[in-house]
Amino acid sequence: MEKIKPCPFCGGGLYIRAITFSDTCCTADETTTEYVKKYRAICDNVLCLCHPQTRLFSTPEKAIKAWNRRVDNV
Repeated sequence: MEKIKPCPFCGGGLYIRAITFSDTCCTADETTTEYVKKYRAICDNVLCLCHPQTRLFSTPEKAIKAWNRRVDNV
């Protein structure tokens, strides 16, 4: 796993938030529910005025990789 960089605005850490979405499909015969889990990296400093966060990703590793991306990472 990549080393986690601090928040580029306040120097704080981050936490990974897991969000679960449910999709219910109804047919004449049955109802099925599918659960999809997505992850987002968010600055953990409540005093950070920017409150940066990534978009939703399919794995925590992808969210951390996006969090660690900076302008000079071309």
